[in-house]
Amino acid sequence: EHIAVGPLTDEQSVSVLGRLLEQVGTPPSTTALRLARAAEGSPYVLGEIALYLRATRGQALPEGFSLGDLLEYRLQGLPDAALRVIEILAVAGSPLEQEVGLSAAGLGAEHRGVFTSLERLSLVRTTDVSERFAELYHDRVRSEVLRRLAPSERAARHRALAQALLSMPRPNPLAAVDHFEAAGDEDSVRRHVLVAANHASKVLAFDRAARLYERALALGVSALPEHELRARLARALANAGRAREAAVAYLCAADAAPTDSRQGLEHRLGLMQRAAAQFIQSGHYAAGSAALHEEREARDGRFPRPRRGGLRQAMLRGVRHSARPLRPPQTFCRELRERERLRFDTVWSAGIRLAMIDYAASSYASARCFADALALRDRSRAMWASALEAINLVTLPHAVFQRRADRLFAFAEALSEAGAEPYDRAFVLAARGVAECFRSNFRKSLSCLDGAIALLRASSPEARFEFSLWQTWAMIALSHLGEIRELSARARAERERGEQCHDRFVLQMTDLGRPVLALLAAGEPELVMERAEQALSWAPSDYNTQHYWHFLSRVECELYRGNFEAAWTLVTTSWALHEENHFLRVVFARDELLHTRARAAIGMASTIRTARPGRRRRNSRERLLAEARVCARRIREHGLPCGVGWSLMLEGLVNHLAGRSAAARVAFRRAQCAFDEAGMQLYREVSRYALGTLEGGQPGAEKVRAAVRFMRAQGIVEPRALVRVMAPGLPERASGLTAGA
Repeated sequence: EHIAVGPLTDEQSVSVLGRLLEQVGTPPSTTALRLARAAEGSPYVLGEIALYLRATRGQALPEGFSLGDLLEYRLQGLPDAALRVIEILAVAGSPLEQEVGLSAAGLGAEHRGVFTSLERLSLVRTTDVSERFAELYHDRVRSEVLRRLAPSERAARHRALAQALLSMPRPNPLAAVDHFEAAGDEDSVRRHVLVAANHASKVLAFDRAARLYERALALGVSALPEHELRARLARALANAGRAREAAVAYLCAADAAPTDSRQGLEHRLGLMQRAAAQFIQSGHYAAGSAALHEEREARDGRFPRPRRGGLRQAMLRGVRHSARPLRPPQTFCRELRERERLRFDTVWSAGIRLAMIDYAASSYASARCFADALALRDRSRAMWASALEAINLVTLPHAVFQRRADRLFAFAEALSEAGAEPYDRAFVLAARGVAECFRSNFRKSLSCLDGAIALLRASSPEARFEFSLWQTWAMIALSHLGEIRELSARARAERERGEQCHDRFVLQMTDLGRPVLALLAAGEPELVMERAEQALSWAPSDYNTQHYWHFLSRVECELYRGNFEAAWTLVTTSWALHEENHFLRVVFARDELLHTRARAAIGMASTIRTARPGRRRRNSRERLLAEARVCARRIREHGLPCGVGWSLMLEGLVNHLAGRSAAARVAFRRAQCAFDEAGMQLYREVSRYALGTLEGGQPGAEKVRAAVRFMRAQGIVEPRALVRVMAPGLPERASGLTAGA
């Protein structure tokens, strides 16, 4: 456990100084206060002042006495070797290996005892006994030593230190380049900066590596061709999680790459493909699409347009391959040629990055990669492609596709069992997690996704697009499981990372769709709307997954605020877009949309108390409730585990508004059991709340209080408002609740 200890106050400093000087007499109060303030609350400096006063027998201090005078006194009589070591340690600025310090000071191993002498004088301290690292005892000592050095002397010490660092059996080019820079030795920086940058990448210091590669470019280092140097810069930026900067660097590398040979042209196209991938994964879709289509056209492999064409081709490829038996896993052992690898990886990279943006293009890319992987017989790529194709098949609402998806998962898992790389195993596990989320098996989904994230993080510490993608699906699972505290913690951490790296993709994943439940739980619907509008402004203009999630976010916000008419208007004006873009044909998404439509209709119906006689308005209470009943029936027919509870809760709300209280209570009781079986805790408690509201009396009030306790424990600040999101139309004042609940 770390305990933060701040500086001493003036009063405490005077008291400490007085105790240290009891034997020689305490100085006058004004002098003691001046000395205490000079120490700036540092016990070490107070001890040095007391040591000086005891050595001088308390004689009067000179006017303007400072820490510099104190240090001058402490350094008097020290051997020249000790002074040089102190200056080297001051210039180093951090713990330094003693062997390096001696070499930089021009001393041999026979002078190693100088460190022990300085340690006894409390001028130096050893920070690592086993490695014999040393540093100056206090920052105030270091600053005073540096102040004493002339600029030319300081530069000479930096240069000597850099040369010593490079002369060791284990050279440290990173620190050496820093000291050459501090010495103003540009020629030496030019000679060593590329080695330092490569070393930084090797030790996973990717931000540092990027800065050094940029410095190498600025200095015109010629040890590597410009396009290779820029490509290394781009890789460092990508590994540091700075995707947009990496994309720009890859484009610059592509522009600088030679195209006078087939090999050079392939290399340039590979750089463009990486630029497109980095643009897309950072949320800069227009730039990414432009680079992607230019690269695909150069390879004569365009993605089909419009979206309907992509879905049709993906479906045809899926049907064609579903009739073919899969080869035994042991036959997937062929080494790919570079050209084959580049062609596959181009389509693969685009497909996986478009998965959360343009599902039609992603489905086409997935189907094509699966066909290519079977033909190429590369084990890793067959694993990835079969797992991704399985996800796409899971989204199709037909039993034949579900069975085919299970066979593909079994095939991918069989491939992963035979000595697969950690990334391959992690990808297959994450794919299973995504598929289970579509099937609304949320607990299994979360377990698979968390396992995949842990496996990949342990084997690949650099920033990877997959971390954000899989974390998004994990947050979707958490939101349905009702684990709001954990959801909030993850969403907050992901958003902070997105802001730090200026990563629009990460920000969109946290600011749209299911993760916004974390902000609604915190009682911040206005912030949800503000962030959702910003996130949508970064999305492609044609209707896609981001627009779908934006729609869900807005409707949930309006329900939270009790603006049922606004929620219903959003549903009716957007529904045609969901149909045209095939969201109502995607497993789980169609139930999520129907559930959203039904809740908005019920909320709207709750605002209409009586119908005018002789007129049947489009938004009459009866029509709205009939609409909700149809949605509930369709959800139940689709057969997902979450759909059982959703349909029963909708039935309960409809029956409540229709005046059938007994039937409503039965439906809510059954919904509570269904949600409990599906592991959807928050929905279970909302069902309990609804049941208690309708039951009334002491038993009903206890149910409401129990539900509210659960919500409070999950960090939900306005339980009634969140109930309004999931079960609109209930009485606003429930028995057993205080006004604040």
